[in-house]
Amino acid sequence: MGAGAATRILVLGLATLALSVPGAGQEYPSASWESSPVAIDWNGDDVMDLLVGDDDGFISLFLGIADDPLGFNFAGLLRVEGSGEPLRVPREAHPEATDWNGDGIIDLVVGDDVGFVTLFLGRSPGGMMVSPGMPVDLANGIPLRVHAEARPRCIDWNGDGAEDLIVGTNSDGLYIFLNTGSSANRLLSRGIRPRSSLGGELRLSNPVIAPWVGDWNGDGLLDLIIGCSVVLPEPDSSSMYPCCEGSRGHVFYYQNVGSVNSPLFDEGVQLEAASQPIDVGDSAAPYAFDWTGDGLLDLIVGSNSGAIWFFERAEAESLDMIAVPDQDGDGIPDPHDICPHQAGEMNQGGC
Repeated sequence: MGAGAATRILVLGLATLALSVPGAGQEYPSASWESSPVAIDWNGDDVMDLLVGDDDGFISLFLGIADDPLGFNFAGLLRVEGSGEPLRVPREAHPEATDWNGDGIIDLVVGDDVGFVTLFLGRSPGGMMVSPGMPVDLANGIPLRVHAEARPRCIDWNGDGAEDLIVGTNSDGLYIFLNTGSSANRLLSRGIRPRSSLGGELRLSNPVIAPWVGDWNGDGLLDLIIGCSVVLPEPDSSSMYPCCEGSRGHVFYYQNVGSVNSPLFDEGVQLEAASQPIDVGDSAAPYAFDWTGDGLLDLIVGSNSGAIWFFERAEAESLDMIAVPDQDGDGIPDPHDICPHQAGEMNQGGC
């Protein structure tokens, strides 16, 4: 696939799904603010699905369509067993999917705006119900908490066979909570920071640190893809998002130049699309997966506006995307405009 070939925006079925206003008594398929996506085969049909956390603390499930790698049908909000109420955390749900207790059923680890991480155990494969939430504790029994806006990822960080917990924060960088137990019986140590190849800790100071951890360049080592908000010294009225004139939602790549057991990261490289820095408006939340089956990791990126962008990787070290029209003239390209407006209207949190 050559350069310039990539691209459409991942719309989450907005052409066919009716969006309703939060609080109107109906479920709604996507947030008006702060989308936080995770790719997972939730129902075991070998088709990739999406879990999307939102600013109101809910998590929506979108089931993938077998013959359309970028097609999804809204299945509903995940709910808590017993009460039947929607799963909800205190604002800004940032989900991660993993088998936390080793029972073969996908569980959810969900960060929130206050900095806590909550565990919701899955009740049945592919089901919409989860167990009531319980705090994720450190080995000493103290609930894990970071500065604010906890954004968790679960992966074996140091190659010892036990899945660890990586948590991004708002304004306080990235923390690694090493698991000194097992993947089924987790004992999380106090948080440490990743290490820099320049010496010392890898400092990530931008507001909102949304991590994805995996082998981006195919060398067998865990790299970091970090979404963030970059605050501008002056508001930029040219922003495509009227709500985000004071910041930019950029994505950075940190290559692991250490080893499987001892990751060590070079300075960050800003990812670009069509020779321009990726900018999703604010609060970029990336997740990498080979969506097109060409052997290259692509990106989906959530954002403060509620939009989810898709960036197809055309070559091993490139990303491309095409421009999208703004037919209603509200300054937001239509295919990822969660709440269509007339020209001049501001998107103030609800559709």
